[in-house]
Amino acid sequence: MNRIFRRIAAVSLAAMISISMFPVTAMAKTAKKVDLTGDGKADTVKIIKTRDTSAPTFYSRLKIKINGRTVFNKKTYYFYVKSQTIKLANKKAFLVMYVPGEDDAADYNGIFAYKKGKLTRIVDFNKCLPGYDVSLRKITVSGNTVTATLGQDTYGLGVCDYKTSFTWKNTKFVQNPAMTDFTIGTGDGAWVEKGSTVTLSTDALAKTSLDSDAETTTLIEGTEAEFDDVTIKGKNAYFSLVIDGTTYWIQIPKDYISVSENGTYFTETFMAG
Repeated sequence: MNRIFRRIAAVSLAAMISISMFPVTAMAKTAKKVDLTGDGKADTVKIIKTRDTSAPTFYSRLKIKINGRTVFNKKTYYFYVKSQTIKLANKKAFLVMYVPGEDDAADYNGIFAYKKGKLTRIVDFNKCLPGYDVSLRKITVSGNTVTATLGQDTYGLGVCDYKTSFTWKNTKFVQNPAMTDFTIGTGDGAWVEKGSTVTLSTDALAKTSLDSDAETTTLIEGTEAEFDDVTIKGKNAYFSLVIDGTTYWIQIPKDYISVSENGTYFTETFMAG
């Protein structure tokens, strides 16, 4: 973030409003023509960034116009705007937007659809897993599925990167359960990934399956295990550990866990921020 801070601070403070305008066809590598409004024609998007007069390293308002009409106008503090249009196989088109401030946290980070004259967020990347400081690394499209590569501080796990996908079904995007390419940073600069050995830093309540009536047990602090998968079941997210050939599922907490010295279930990992 220091690199971003220095780059933005170098901008002349006299330029309090920054405007970017582009045809959406130029932004989307996945489509030759993108029609956000549904009128059969490629649209033009203008992004207007208003710099904060009291803290000029920040922008304080974001306005977006499509074909000259204001469709998004929000007060939010941020350093820059990262945006991309995407087009599914079913011809539906959307705007992906990431507007980060300090620690890569963003009020607006997700997929936006044009509805009734406004840009409406229909997927919130900040809510894929419990945690904070969610950053968007990359977006790809295959058929009617959008895959986001994200980084975040995940409660109970730590500083991680992963991929999560959303498939358009009927009238909305549905998040697919499996999180793929899941890696967690460690204190010595290495990564915990599928198959890595971790050591529990606190006792953990675990289930032997994700069935509602599955047997529960307590895994004891100091237990060594193999990190396995991360998935969503219903309204909760879980990670799995393998111990002596048995898989145990632990719910990802919905808040910071204070029972562990480093805020995570593992001695190797940590929470930032």
